[in-house]
Amino acid sequence: MTSWQRQDRVNDRIANYRAQFTQLDVIMAQVKNTGTYLTQQFSAMSSSG
Repeated sequence: MTSWQRQDRVNDRIANYRAQFTQLDVIMAQVKNTGTYLTQQFSAMSSSG
């Protein structure tokens, strides 16, 4: 395997990690939003009754 081929493999791996990290970032934002929503709902339930 040449150094160019190795570098291509490294670049591909980095691109995959970046894509996975981006997906994880989106999922974590959704989890945070869900948590905020649930907190608001429970708070509203507590204050209404």
